[in-house]
Amino acid sequence: MTTLSPEVYERLRNLPTFRANPEKLLTLTQEQINSETRGSPLCFIPARKHSKRLPNKNKLLLAGKPLVQHAIDVAKESGVFGEIVVSSDDEEILEIAYESKVSPHLRPKRLADDRTQVRHLINFLLGVYPMTDIFCVMIPCNPFRTVGDLRNAYKLMFDKKANYVMSVVKAHPPPQWACQIKKGWLQFYGDYANLIQSQRLEPLYYHNGAFVFARTETFLKEIDKDFHGSKCYPYIMEGGVDINYPEDYICAKVLWKVNKEE
Repeated sequence: MTTLSPEVYERLRNLPTFRANPEKLLTLTQEQINSETRGSPLCFIPARKHSKRLPNKNKLLLAGKPLVQHAIDVAKESGVFGEIVVSSDDEEILEIAYESKVSPHLRPKRLADDRTQVRHLINFLLGVYPMTDIFCVMIPCNPFRTVGDLRNAYKLMFDKKANYVMSVVKAHPPPQWACQIKKGWLQFYGDYANLIQSQRLEPLYYHNGAFVFARTETFLKEIDKDFHGSKCYPYIMEGGVDINYPEDYICAKVLWKVNKEE
């Protein structure tokens, strides 16, 4: 039996239990999708080989499947996308994509280092694949998105006339309480007026990597804003884990098991 460190245990204790989106799944027919956009949206799944913080994280197993396989499966099951592209410099990941009958893309070395941002890769891929009005990016390291999340988020692009719909989670503890270390001394980073009970602070959110839908034309015009451009609508998710560190992986396995048992 694995003994959890105090740090991991504290993270598990404070993480909310994942709940799937309670809304009824929206049924989007292929005819509806094609009538509202120039072709069905593209789905890009970036999954490079190396990760300094957590080696081979895109191939880590969760419930017996690699994280990249979870992303592929939910994208396929959603029925939203006309083409699903897995971009990687890892032969094993490209083989997974091929076996899953989606499009494997061998990523150029210049776009496979740890300095390459996702927006730079997407800018490149949009020049490789037939352009559609809308595309989606799904990062493998957050396996807690559902078919319902993708369908509902895609529909929000039209209901809200949004340029982006981004999955987010509430930040906790409050970022307003953050400190920084300068010359060895701890300094409060924010406004001292925010040193109040957390319930009285304005909630803040951050992108959890599950997905972001974007209008191609707007993204290309605002590429310097890195998906945080004009008319970005939040899709608030409850719980889940963005797996970037070993302790995140432990938390994800526990939450996945808890979610399946409920």
